[in-house]
Amino acid sequence: MVDVAHRRAQHRGRSLGRFMTDRVAASTAVFVIAGVALVGCGAAPGVTLRDGSETLPACPITKLAPSTISVVGVPGCDLEGSGVDISELASQFDIEVLGPPGGEPSLTIPAAGAVFSQGDGEGRELLMVNWGADGIGLALIDNGQLVNVWASSETALELQGEHLKLEGVG
Repeated sequence: MVDVAHRRAQHRGRSLGRFMTDRVAASTAVFVIAGVALVGCGAAPGVTLRDGSETLPACPITKLAPSTISVVGVPGCDLEGSGVDISELASQFDIEVLGPPGGEPSLTIPAAGAVFSQGDGEGRELLMVNWGADGIGLALIDNGQLVNVWASSETALELQGEHLKLEGVG
């Protein structure tokens, strides 16, 4: 079984700073280093993936929109590498921060058990979790408050809710 909180620390250490400013990336790096140290010292609370989630076959690469994530359901394969087009959220985010310069604003679905979080430096954040066998979840957060959540299945929605509680999202 995979503890999602631990995988988040690992994933953040690899990917943060791609589209973020140096100031935000530097402060996040300090947080990640402290978070990894804490995870290594004791059992961190986390949401556990269903058995078999990390050995799923890969899904064909596809592009989803937040409003169509629920159509995926329980995919029966790993959605890692597929994308979520976030252009429909453009009015709520600084797209230049979230997307590559001149490119379509999208997020790549991380590995099963991994959490990807991307913010705009103004308190708004998208938090995505690949729940493996249960699909994916995506949350829009504004200054620690949940604005919207999308999930591919009821179980993914429940897991996303549990994870958001652990993150302190209200």
